[in-house]
This record gives sequence, structure tokens and C-alpha cells, in this order.
Amino acid sequence: MKHEERMQLLREKMIFFSRLGFCYDPPLYDDEGFPLVFSKNYAKYARLHRDFGAAGVKLHTCILHSGWVGVDKYDYALTDKVLEVLFEDAGVEYFIPRIKLNVPVDWCRENPEEVFVYYEGPRDTEGIRSLVGTLQHDYIGYEFATGYYNADGEFKDTRPNVGGLIARQSFSSQKWLKDATEALRRLIRHLEEGPYGDRILAYHVAYGASGETTLWGRMDKKMGDFGIANQRAFYDWGLARYGSAEALSAAWGKRERDIVPTPAERFALGDTLSSQFRSPENRLAVDYDTFMSEVNADAIIHFGKVVKEETGKPVGAFYGYIIEVERSAYSGHLGWDRLLSSPYVDFFAAPKSYYRSTIGEAGGELAPVLPINRRKLWIDECDMRTHLSMDAWGGSAGSPAETRVLLSREFAKNLSRDSGFWWMDLGGGWYDDPDIMRDIAHFADLNDELRKTEYKSTAEILVVFDEESYKYADERFHIPVVQDTLRNIQMCGAPVDLTMMNDFYSADQSGYRLVVFINLYRADEAELAKIRAKLGDDTAVLLHYAPGVCGAGREACAESIARFTGIAVAENATTEGSAATVRITDTDARVWHTDADGSVTAAEKKGVYLNTGYPMAPDTFRRIAQSCGCYLLASEGCTVYGDNRFLGVFTP
Repeated sequence: MKHEERMQLLREKMIFFSRLGFCYDPPLYDDEGFPLVFSKNYAKYARLHRDFGAAGVKLHTCILHSGWVGVDKYDYALTDKVLEVLFEDAGVEYFIPRIKLNVPVDWCRENPEEVFVYYEGPRDTEGIRSLVGTLQHDYIGYEFATGYYNADGEFKDTRPNVGGLIARQSFSSQKWLKDATEALRRLIRHLEEGPYGDRILAYHVAYGASGETTLWGRMDKKMGDFGIANQRAFYDWGLARYGSAEALSAAWGKRERDIVPTPAERFALGDTLSSQFRSPENRLAVDYDTFMSEVNADAIIHFGKVVKEETGKPVGAFYGYIIEVERSAYSGHLGWDRLLSSPYVDFFAAPKSYYRSTIGEAGGELAPVLPINRRKLWIDECDMRTHLSMDAWGGSAGSPAETRVLLSREFAKNLSRDSGFWWMDLGGGWYDDPDIMRDIAHFADLNDELRKTEYKSTAEILVVFDEESYKYADERFHIPVVQDTLRNIQMCGAPVDLTMMNDFYSADQSGYRLVVFINLYRADEAELAKIRAKLGDDTAVLLHYAPGVCGAGREACAESIARFTGIAVAENATTEGSAATVRITDTDARVWHTDADGSVTAAEKKGVYLNTGYPMAPDTFRRIAQSCGCYLLASEGCTVYGDNRFLGVFTP
């Protein structure tokens, strides 16, 4: 099968994911000497895969054990068992293995200088080695008192994962890349030379916390990486960037101990507007975010190249959680330019949005997928808890009727983005119901029918995310400022497209009547002229919250915003625990929203709309969209997913 045909299947066919073979990471053995899995009920999982196959879903995926169980040790017993279940018992047509490349525990003991270290952890080789395998060794990348997360209750972890001072491999470790490459090559050859090699459609490489290429500690706001390899790599990166030790010292300041910025240096935690954004002069923190994104992207590209060399098949990874994850900069998830330009990576994935995703809400993705689908492929993980899940995480359905609505919304969302997607059963029974499976079969038929027609977006509203600005913003207020505003926009009663700044200037934007720049903090006044020139006079621009706030450094934030937008503003007094804001003071601007205290927070001047409050009020956005000529297909509070082929309206 040609590469293009494989990519077409990934984009146009529904996929199913189950917990089959879900094993402990790092690899451990059970009492019988078998790799420790969370469920040994293989017959149950075979039946679930058969059910989806019977419903017309022929592409399947799950975590496939890499076989890397120790330093220079490989064991494919679990790997082969999973393949046997899938291809002999479950009748799967094509398989996409998700392969975790995190290191075994003994690798950390043998290579302590390559281990990830939290800020509170040791800085010396023997200090790091002494923690390997202890309860201060964070195995999984997030704090959990009951250990490894497990959904179906069959397995109970007896090891609490709390208070770790070290984690596993540093993302910048060349030794990890070398050893993981050996493990990956061995596994690929084992698969491709085995009886099911021609049934492997593509490869999904994974590492980091939950295998999602996210840095250890991200979920709990723990800080790293202060390990030996990473400190050295960051210094070498800075030396290459600035050209000399003297220039580097001038940019970063003299560093006596940690080259990596400390938590205090990385995040401004004041209550004024200026203290909630980094100054462009804070090169150390901004450079570190850039460095981590390059390191993470390069690791994905490195493993992708290995897959390409061995098979030529499509390869992808989880990446780019800039909408939902406030710490996307910390995780190294800002390397889109590098990844979208690479010939070694074909698709990217992430769980569907877990925020405001219940009945009556918009749901959504973790990344702006428009530019990704334009150049590569986005595959959405529909980790949607049905009413059978008994799990409220991420917004579960409370009844069969709610399950049908939520499944319909996720289906409509992904078709309207021209994305691929997989239905996810993380509990071993979320879809185990004849009525649900009839709906899945209906979706499979409808998916095949709709995708016969070439996709074209019909959205007249575009929301733009600026990746660079994530390096300057205070992460504490990401949810109310960015996520809640986006959800309110998506519930305006019209389709909405999402893109990134790195794609804005290169793509055709002629179909949009209103373009919202949701976090354009690091721009100056010249940027607005470029934006207006790109869009032309027929498209309105809406700037949100504190656009241009970093343009003049930290001392004159209100003046910087005014210079960028052309609309006069003044800083408000700050309420403790809230993001600082400005009010609009320009008497020449047309007022669109006034707060209860009389402060103007939305106004328009010379074709530029400015909203300084957060989140943007739904009715304010709807009125602005109407004034810009946007056709609203449904009433306020409704989410609309659709394109030239279909329309889906989801009411509150």
C-alpha cells in the first residue's frame, strides 16, 4: 500500500482504541514473570474489538508493549499476545501500535546523569542514583496517591506516586535517544518481519507523562528539568545561540548553580498587569521555553525518522496542547514550525477537550487543528465517557440520550475540521451496549458517505492562537482568559475555525468576516498593520484581553496596548487572585460592552474591535459577529459544527 493511501485511511476512516495490553510504565513483572498489565481479560477486549469491526470500524489501535524491559533487555511476550488477540481473535483489519519509549528503571540507575530532576531534587550523580527505584522516584509524571491510574479496577497499584524528586529520562538526553532508538528498531523489525507486518498501517511513537510527549510534572505544576544532561544541553544551546560565553552571560545573567531558570525566574506571580507577563528582556525564561520546544520536537522527529527508515509508513505522536494546557510552554509544546516542516512526522494527536465538554457545552480540541490538517493530519482521541463509564473525569454522559448527543458532537466536530479520530474505551466497556454500537455503525456509514465529497470549511469566524505569546503569559489565568473565551465564542451559533499565528500569514483567509486574536501579547504596532494588510478591509479584527502588552516591556503595559490597538486604555485595580485587566478610555471608540461598574471592556475604532474583559461575554461576541456580517445559524448558546457537507447544531 502506498504512503498516500495509508494517510487517506487515517484521515477518512474511523478508528477504535481499547485498553488491550495496557501495561505498567516503566515495565514491571507480575508474580508469574509476565509484564504487568492492568487487565488479563483478553477475551473481553477481543469482543470489544470485534464489535467495532462489525460496526464498520476496521482500523484499531492500542498501546503495544515496546519490549524494552531493562538495560539491553527485550521481551516481546506481551507484544505478541496483544497482536494475537487483535488479528486472530478480534479480526482487526489494520493496526496502529502506540509505542511508549520511556526508559526502564534500571536505565535510570545506570545513567543518573541522563535522568530528569525536579527543582527540589539533587544535582549530583550519586544523589540522583540514590533515589532511583525509591518512592521519591516519580515513575508516571504526575502525583497520584494510589499510584498508576487504572480505569477498570482489575489492577490496584500498591505504590503511591507522590513527592518525587526525580522522574525518568531527560528529554534532552542523547543517551536516551540512542537507547530508545535501538529499542524502537528492534520492535519494528520484530513486527514487520512477523506474521502481521503487512497489517501495521502506521506507527504512533510516545514518551513522557502518559506517553503524550509532555514533560514530567506538568500536571502538578512541578518544575524541571534540573538534571545534569539537560543543564548541559541548555548551556550548549545558549552558547550556540549567542556565540560566546560572554554574550550568553550578558543575556542570561551570571549563573552560579542552575543554568535552567528557577521557578521564581520562570513565572511572574504579581498582581499588576506588568507582573503577569514576562518582559521580552527576560531572555533566560523565554529562551528556555524555546529550547524545550525544540528539544521535544526534535525527539519526535528523531523517532519519526527511525520509523521512516525502517518502514516508510506514516508516523505520528501526541503533541501541541496549546488550547487546553496552560503549561504548554513548560511541556515543550510550542515547536509547531519545526514539526510541520519535517518530512519524518505525518500525524499528530491529542485527547479531545476535557473542559466544558458535557451536555450543552462546545467541547473542542487541545490544539488549533486547521494548519495541522492543511500540512499534515490531526487525529482526535475521543476520550468521551459514556453513561456506562461510571467516571466523571472529562465530562461524562449521565444517560443513554446524553451519550448519543456527546458522541454526535464529537463526530460532527472532527468531520467539520477534516480530522481523523478514534473512539476511545479507556475503561473496558464504555461502548458495551447494542444501542451505542448501532450509533457507531451509523456514524461509520455516514462518515464514509460524507467524506466522498471534498471538504471545504464554511466558517466565517476564525480564532488565532499565537504560539510565541505563550512564552510571555502568566499560566494562572489561562482558563478564564483563553479557554472560557474560546468556549463562549464557539457557542455563538455559528461555525468557528481555529488556527495558529505561524499559519495565519501563509494561508488564504479570504473567507472570514471576523478574525479573533485571542492571545496576541508579544506583538507591536507594526503587527497590526500586517494583520490588516493580510485580511483587507472586508474582514474585521477583534483583539482580546491584553494585545501588545509585551511590546514595550513591563513598565508601560497600558501604553503598549494602546499603541498596538489604536484604542486608549487604562489599567484597573487588581482583585487578588484574578488576572489584571484594563478598561477602555478612548472617547472616540464605539462602545460594545460596559461592566456593571461602568467600565468599558469592549469597543471598536477604525474597524478594530478590542475586548479587555475576560472571559468575553457570549452576547457581546454574538453582537459583534452580527455587526461584521457573520451569518448566525442558531441562537445564542448553541454550538455549530459543520462544513460544506453537513450541519450539526448542539443546543444548551
